Amino acid sequence: MADNFGINRQTIALPADVAQEVLQKTQEASAVMQLARPVTLPGRGLSIPTVTSDPEAGWVGETGQKPVSKPGVGMKLLQPYKLAVIMPFSNEFRRDAKALYDALIARLPAALGKKFDATVFGSVAGRPGENFDVLGNSTAQDLSGSNGAYDALVAADTAIATAGGIMNGIVLAPQGKGVLLSAKDAQKRPLFVNNVADGAVPMVLGAKTVLSKGAFVAGN
Repeated sequence: MADNFGINRQTIALPADVAQEVLQKTQEASAVMQLARPVTLPGRGLSIPTVTSDPEAGWVGETGQKPVSKPGVGMKLLQPYKLAVIMPFSNEFRRDAKALYDALIARLPAALGKKFDATVFGSVAGRPGENFDVLGNSTAQDLSGSNGAYDALVAADTAIATAGGIMNGIVLAPQGKGVLLSAKDAQKRPLFVNNVADGAVPMVLGAKTVLSKGAFVAGN
């Protein structure tokens, strides 16, 4: 004889302070959010001018005519997208609000941060819309290649500089962290850590490193 179990489909709206804590911890869990510059968007998005090339200055005499050089300007549409997840919970949790909120705060930020980073580092096909920029088509550098992790990181820094940027951070998947921790010089000394007790890679080539499970892309 089969038993029938009732399902309670009630939902709970998070208090403002709990929702704010989840959002804050999501930003801390996402490597991309830590390194990117935050912009507050209205509901319909925002079009902002972007400088695509810099003006060029020139030397002139005391009474000479100053050179005219116009910077290149384009428009970038920043569009909001919604990232969501449904978490089922028991009636016992629902009756103990503090335990429920603690569980949500412990689990939601990691899940949301990982998905956000995975989308940014993934393919174009996996993004939520055409105005969500991803890095899946960026030039890849093989940390485990024949030239070694150090040369690969220098090549990445050079590629960024060639494109007119400055590397301000490096996001490492746990797998990439292991590669850097095992990199050694000719005297078998670790390249990217000061001592075994640290067990971390705080900076690489002057740029802050941030660890994220969402940065790993299978096959790359």
